[in-house]
Order: sequence, then structure tokens, then C-alpha cells
Amino acid sequence: MKILEYGNKASWETKQKCDANGWEGLGCGAKLLIDAEDIFISERIFIDGSSENYFTFTCPVCGQNSDICKSEIPEKVRSYILKRPSKNEGCEG
Repeated sequence: MKILEYGNKASWETKQKCDANGWEGLGCGAKLLIDAEDIFISERIFIDGSSENYFTFTCPVCGQNSDICKSEIPEKVRSYILKRPSKNEGCEG
């Protein structure tokens, strides 16, 4: 069975600033209204081989990634983001 579209879309928004939080760079400082559809999971792999996932968005103005603190995202929304297919799923390359 294939999922064509997830139901019960998480309706939630937050104001964020493009500040490159968690990434190299400074960000452009744009003030953005982010919703669950704008957030994706990014993974960082550390020198010791461990890894950690982060909730990340890409600024539409400058293209810089910024992380959002997990505590700023309601549990229901985090669960929705973690369960939906990644934006790159099915892409080759």
C-alpha cells in the first residue's frame, strides 16, 4: 500500500529568524513564518561516530539552513514531521 497523502495534517506555525542556528554561516536575518511543511529532518554525524537528528528549515530568501529547537515544536507536530516521507525519498543521486 502506498500513502498518497497523510491525513490529520499538523496545523501549526511559528515565527523564526534565518540565523543559521546549528549550521555554518550567519543567515540573512529574514523573519519567517514557518509551518510543519517547511521543516525537515537533518542528521549530523560526529567525530565519535554518533549522530543526532535536528528539525531544520531552509530560508526562502538566502537558501541557508537553520535548526529549530525541538522544545519549540509541539509533540504532535514533531511526530508528524518524523513520520512523513522525507523530501528526498525516491530521488536518485
